Amino acid sequence: MSDLTTPLRAPVFSPATALGWRDVALDGLSCYLRCVESVLNAHGYGRDQVADALAAPLRLISADAGGSPGGLFRHCTVEWLRVPPGESLWDDLLQLLDAGEFAVMSPDSYWWPGDELRGKLHGHHHMVLPVAFRDSALEILDTDAPAGQGFRSRIPYDEGLRLTVNTIGRIKVRPVQTLRPLATDLDLVLAQSYAALGADVAEFDHLAARWREQPPSPMVARALHVLILGEVQPPLFLFASALREQADPRAGRAAEAAFTAAAQAKKLGILLTGLHRFDSAQLYQICWAELDGLTKVLRDLSEALASLATGSRPGTPQVSLGRLAGRLSGIERWCFDGDGQAAARWLADKS
Repeated sequence: MSDLTTPLRAPVFSPATALGWRDVALDGLSCYLRCVESVLNAHGYGRDQVADALAAPLRLISADAGGSPGGLFRHCTVEWLRVPPGESLWDDLLQLLDAGEFAVMSPDSYWWPGDELRGKLHGHHHMVLPVAFRDSALEILDTDAPAGQGFRSRIPYDEGLRLTVNTIGRIKVRPVQTLRPLATDLDLVLAQSYAALGADVAEFDHLAARWREQPPSPMVARALHVLILGEVQPPLFLFASALREQADPRAGRAAEAAFTAAAQAKKLGILLTGLHRFDSAQLYQICWAELDGLTKVLRDLSEALASLATGSRPGTPQVSLGRLAGRLSGIERWCFDGDGQAAARWLADKS
């Protein structure tokens, strides 16, 4: 059997069959992962299989300071290509579509129609899935598009569209028949998750303490909303979704705690997103209670994972503060065309 598979149908966004999508697309997953999910569905993956394909032992703060959203999942990969502003991957995108392949696109906000940052900076803070180019228009799946249109939009081709296509991620999928449930090695999953999450909690404790002293700048708050909605909520939700139906009762208890943490992360992320339009650092102070709440439920989850692991209690997590600052710096550069120093300065400031 081939290591990769080809899609059985065209991708769609379907809340009725999607994982966790009840009210909005951000129920559990990010706009990025909704695109990946739709391609997995097109390859024959069902709702529960999507959870197992994307879930992993918990690690909420990546050590990668490069800023990209990552692309190594248990049963698929996303290979990112990026060129500087002014250059384009338009031809590469069309070649993939012509070959029956799909790539997530993170449009350059400077040229993207309707983007709040259009004409202001070369940001990449949203993801869409191009599915076809016909009649001189690019057809995309977009979580921001109207539900009545099937979350689809058509963007007429012009020079701006060509230039906005400078960051794409080619999605490669392994056959669903080879999928191995995350819970197959439950003891290892629980132990690895505890070890990583304990270090993450220490980082979030530091973040909450700094926030209480002084709220972040609008730039740092934007980077934080990307982190929370893109890299904190989804792993928690996927981890919980992959474990919830397992026969081992420990898996169910871990899933319950992870679902609680995912819901709190979503609450914080959406609140941050709603405050951006005011462009005021002081307004972000009202988010502190939600951040403090997230830190507490993450600590509860960490303790639950430790108690559920069989045998001896997992070792004390190794804590090295600084990963969060590095990750936020990467997100600043990747998503908002920043210098990558705003978060580091804010987190280090003791004034």
